[in-house]
Amino acid sequence: SSGINAEYGGMNRIYNYDPVDGLADGTRFFFDCEFDIGKTGKGDMSGNITSFEVLPSPSTADFSMYYPWTSVATDGYQPLFSVKVTIDRKALKALPKDERPEKAFITCLPYTGIDRASAVQLPESRFARLTVHYPWKLDDVE
Repeated sequence: SSGINAEYGGMNRIYNYDPVDGLADGTRFFFDCEFDIGKTGKGDMSGNITSFEVLPSPSTADFSMYYPWTSVATDGYQPLFSVKVTIDRKALKALPKDERPEKAFITCLPYTGIDRASAVQLPESRFARLTVHYPWKLDDVE
């Protein structure tokens, strides 16, 4: 018994902007996410209750084919990535009520790189933070 949700994100297009312009051949533009402790420092970082998957995979995704962008009429709408979030409710329920975390935070950013190991955050980009609220006060977490 798990809860599954999908969130979608993208980058606003800037006229004639190309995130991989001037970079080495084979450089990709992609999005990746990671757990974040959050502003209050109480975010669940364990990965035991919440898991997520970025789609398309940051290991293979390449959004650079959609840039440079000039108009919706010429180039279409912005490409989107998604984050599939899964909550393991059995694992949550197994924790004593006073030890259940309240939330998990997932932060997503745009990157350029040939692979994930060489990835660099896109300059001047801003993060998107997803907040996963746990039903920790409930006795019947199902």
